[in-house]
Amino acid sequence: MTKEKKENPYLFCRKKRNLTRDKVNEMIGISSDRLGDIEKNERNAEPEDIVNLSKCYEMPRLCQYYCSHECEVGKMIGYPEIDLHDSENLAKIALEILYCLKPIQNIDTDKLIEISRDAKISPDQIQDFKTIKETLEPLSKFYNALVLWEKEDQAEKNWKKGKTL
Repeated sequence: MTKEKKENPYLFCRKKRNLTRDKVNEMIGISSDRLGDIEKNERNAEPEDIVNLSKCYEMPRLCQYYCSHECEVGKMIGYPEIDLHDSENLAKIALEILYCLKPIQNIDTDKLIEISRDAKISPDQIQDFKTIKETLEPLSKFYNALVLWEKEDQAEKNWKKGKTL
């Protein structure tokens, strides 16, 4: 079974907005050739390119995509992967959040209060702190994905109303 190759996310988003490379050049100043090279995977995008394209297309997900797939710092932090081509992202994010909530019920809140009270982690609290942190970490990632989805949804509504750059 072969994996279907997905369209470059930067090209996908530009097409979704029905913009030409020349129009994007007029809007944010990125050259049509540079944008074409990025869309054909012949040149790596710079963070500034991604921020500008994200604003131009009103698609915050481009920043998330860049951070989770291309930026070494973002890969290290571990952003949740959101498929730019998937229209069912909200349902998937919601299910992940619900899944992450179950283990949180098992956190010993008294231990968290004890650790937090003096703002110091004593040697005997290190393992408890690590367990609490590891339990909360997945929820944090999917919360951020939910916030991104909300921004994307609002941007999509604004785009349809004609409220752009």
